[in-house]
Parts: sequence; C-alpha cells; structure tokens
Amino acid sequence: MTSIKAIWDQLVADTVALGVYADARALPVNVISDLKFLDHFPGIQMPACLIVFMGRDKTIRGSADERDGRWNAIFVARDADGSAYAENIARVEAWEAALCDREILSDSVVVLGTAQISPAVTNPRFSVYQLAFSTRQAEERVMGTGPPEDED
Repeated sequence: MTSIKAIWDQLVADTVALGVYADARALPVNVISDLKFLDHFPGIQMPACLIVFMGRDKTIRGSADERDGRWNAIFVARDADGSAYAENIARVEAWEAALCDREILSDSVVVLGTAQISPAVTNPRFSVYQLAFSTRQAEERVMGTGPPEDED
C-alpha cells in the first residue's frame, strides 16, 4: 500500500505543477483547525492551496484490501475589497479539473472528487474555499498463513 506521506507529497507536487498558486503545501489538520491560524494565514503566500489529510478508512472486501483517504484542498486568496472570490473559484475549478477523477502514483491511487462543502470561520480579508475529495487504493490482500498444522 502507498503511504499517506507519498500520496500527500504527490498531491502537493501536482498542485504546484498547475502553476496557479503562489504557495501549495501539505498542512496538518491541527494547524487548519486553529482559529488564530485561519484569521491570519501566517507565512503563506497568496493565492495558496493547502492540502489537508483528514483520515483514512481500511476495508477488507473478499480478497481486496481497500484504503480510502479523506482530504481537503483549501484555497485561500487575499480579498480586501471582496472581489477575489471569482479568481479563487477559477483556481478551485482548475485544481478540480486537473486532479480529481484521475490516477496518481503509477496508477496505484485514484483521486475522487466529491460535492461536500464545509463552511469555516475565516477573516473577511480572505476568500477561502474548501474542496473535499478522497483517494482510493486497492491491492490484493495477503492472507495470513495461520499457525502451523500438526503433521501426525
């Protein structure tokens, strides 16, 4: 199975490759949950795309081992006069078109877009949008050999 870090690194690299963000980075969920951080976005160059890993599910289905990761892409732009939303929405759509519903990491991981929206408290000086998406990977499950049997 591909590691969370490898998927995260690839998502950030693909976001940087789009060339529409001054800053693209992986961001831990504990940082994005900090209201002070949301108020100032310290150290982030605008416009930015922040990739946040939210968690992962593992499901055993027959002979397959499936892992579904939950992610958020958070798009931030300075919006002092309230007009940045249109450009920020265009960046959201560019990201979604380039990264969602495709395979990454040698086709071992699928990035799936969703239609989930979660409003968040932010400073009115910023235009902030969030796109929830998931990643899915499946591999053949390696069956345990169990205890050795007696040969009597």
